[in-house]
Amino acid sequence: MAGIAGWLAAARSAADEQALGPMLGALERRGIAGLVGYVERDRRRQAVLGASLVDSAARIALVLDGTLANADELRARLLRHGFSFSGDKPEEVLLRAYQYWDKEVVRQLRGAFAFALWDARKDRLLLARDRFGEKPL
Repeated sequence: MAGIAGWLAAARSAADEQALGPMLGALERRGIAGLVGYVERDRRRQAVLGASLVDSAARIALVLDGTLANADELRARLLRHGFSFSGDKPEEVLLRAYQYWDKEVVRQLRGAFAFALWDARKDRLLLARDRFGEKPL
């Protein structure tokens, strides 16, 4: 098990975003490297997430714990729909799949996974895990 760290709070009760550093440090000791702190705030709320992928143009950040068994199949389908990929990370497949299927993306995913996705444009935090609950959330 790896882990997901972050929070979404009303601006008036938001935690100190510096608290994310120790959370990410704890995850790094568990073998999770490459997470970055992502902070999005406005007058109403604060979203803070240890993200494995951030698309600044789309204003989407996500962290994926686990694997997408059908990542290659999803990538092929998304390529046919005009999406492009800069690498072969499953997080990028998940992000593009979310952009195509929106919250219905969870119906497309197979594997042992949990993820947190923050979509600032839609003011939406999407949390999901695999159907069998192999990855806790």
